[in-house]
Amino acid sequence: MDEYGERVLAGRYRLPWTSGEPEPPGIRAFDTYSGQEVLLREVPLPEVVTGEIDGRAASGDGEPPGGPVARRALAAARAAAALPDHPALTQVFDVLIEDGSLWIVSEPVPGRPVAALLADRRLTPYRAAEVAADVLRALRALHAQGWTHRNVTAHTVLVCDDGRAMLDGLALGAAEEALCGYDPVPRAVSAGHGTPPGPASRPARERARQARLAVVGPVTERWAPEQAAGAFGDEPPPVGPAADLWALGALLFRCVHGHAPYPEEGAAELARLVCAGPPGLAEECGPLRPVVEALLRADPDQRPSAGELRARLEVLVRSAPEPGVGSRTLQVPADPHLLPVVRRRGELVRPARRRTRTPVVVPPPAPRGRPAGSPRRLGFVLVGLIFLLLAGAVLYALFLLPHDTAGAQGRRPGGAAAGRMASTGAATPSEGSAGDRPTPSDLATMPPLGAGFTLREDPAGFAVAVHDGWTRSVRGAEVVYAPGDDALRLIVVEGRDTAASYGADPFGYQLRDEPELAGFRASSWSSSAGLRTLETGGGSAAEGEFTYRDPDSGAARYVRNLAVLRAGRYDVVLVTGPDEARETVSECFEQAAATYRADG
Repeated sequence: MDEYGERVLAGRYRLPWTSGEPEPPGIRAFDTYSGQEVLLREVPLPEVVTGEIDGRAASGDGEPPGGPVARRALAAARAAAALPDHPALTQVFDVLIEDGSLWIVSEPVPGRPVAALLADRRLTPYRAAEVAADVLRALRALHAQGWTHRNVTAHTVLVCDDGRAMLDGLALGAAEEALCGYDPVPRAVSAGHGTPPGPASRPARERARQARLAVVGPVTERWAPEQAAGAFGDEPPPVGPAADLWALGALLFRCVHGHAPYPEEGAAELARLVCAGPPGLAEECGPLRPVVEALLRADPDQRPSAGELRARLEVLVRSAPEPGVGSRTLQVPADPHLLPVVRRRGELVRPARRRTRTPVVVPPPAPRGRPAGSPRRLGFVLVGLIFLLLAGAVLYALFLLPHDTAGAQGRRPGGAAAGRMASTGAATPSEGSAGDRPTPSDLATMPPLGAGFTLREDPAGFAVAVHDGWTRSVRGAEVVYAPGDDALRLIVVEGRDTAASYGADPFGYQLRDEPELAGFRASSWSSSAGLRTLETGGGSAAEGEFTYRDPDSGAARYVRNLAVLRAGRYDVVLVTGPDEARETVSECFEQAAATYRADG
């Protein structure tokens, strides 16, 4: 209690002794009722109002103080505070009006805002994707309740001490939007909290926009195109969940680049630039660039859905490289009986300090045989080791790595089938993944099958190329072709799962829902590559490569997978096998995926 002063809000929240401008995320105070610390956020009101106790005016007239503007802000903030608790959202305890301001009382989160992290250093694309995935989890919970957050910024996204991110500022953003004249509360909720509707006429929209320029200020994340649109032109699109996704894209840009995608010198100029067009390319975002540029599209209908964004972020997080020794370390020769010594660059040979007034002794010429430990000798050893490593890598790539021999043997589809499928910019596309898949009408023009493969007309109503000697079995909805030991398996599933149940996104279906990849999702160690979406004449598809450790046996597995959405149902063509049999798995998959056709 020694660090808290004598000023008390609402008769219970004791403020600290320190004065001055509070830093985000707010002011820490002491709740004398609960005996715990809380966090206070202040929203200045346009007029001086009196204190409020339990929602009634201090004068006892039964009306909340401060006039209609203050009542609107109070009702919006309380409606936001009434939402059910969620682990990715900060909890609001109380909302009150006192001393000419609206105060929001919430839990103190043990963490730092993203803005504070960016003051130290920028985030990598993979770390930014992790933070965005946590924020998206919170947004999906809000959107399911009909809410739009409207306040996703670097100050309201908090990174906790354990690494996870939480979303704050819902009640604060709702109060500020209500002060400007907008209605941030969903219609189903606003009736119970007494929030009036938003501006309907053009003059009212322009007044609200001008008020928002002053209240919100030049914060890019809060000026999605539908929020920045002028009032005297065409009526802007409604502000909905797509505005939160645009804000998340702007936040990702800021996290990786270290600055916002638009200049933030003034709110009016910022709103004009947002309406003028999309920002420059997110060149430094690396694998996150397609996601950021898709989220920052001006048309809300062209932005990715929350489900698609979740799938893309999961792919990026899973494909994050393992941390290594880094570019600032190198290995030097050491005793072969000991572990290699890792030293930082610059410490390999330390230059001696220059001494003044010290005679310089010139050593006699060195003999022809230099000592083994001289710096020059050490340099030659390092150069030799580097050349040996490069030569070993080349030999390994030539003779040990699996090669895509389908094209050399004429097994890759071509002719009329070529170009029927094209990559649509999915995250982490693979340049060396399977070739374009043919439509059923193109199978007649396909090149001959590879040696050792036969086109099987399956009783289930589909055709697929299968390795000679593999036998057929049925396991529920799966048709399985496998050799005797069952270590390798070709699995075909025709129309088991529907788009009505799992969504019409093959990319997300294979990552989140496909039962044949349940082991990949359940594994404590897994990776994915070559993920891309494909467009066909009859629908859409997605394919990818998956490596994981089997949760039951612990063995490393390698999977090539193709999911095709056809007539509202998903077909799956999958080949799986041990990780050391990658070449065989890829060869069988290429043959199966290139020849698969369903008669239904």
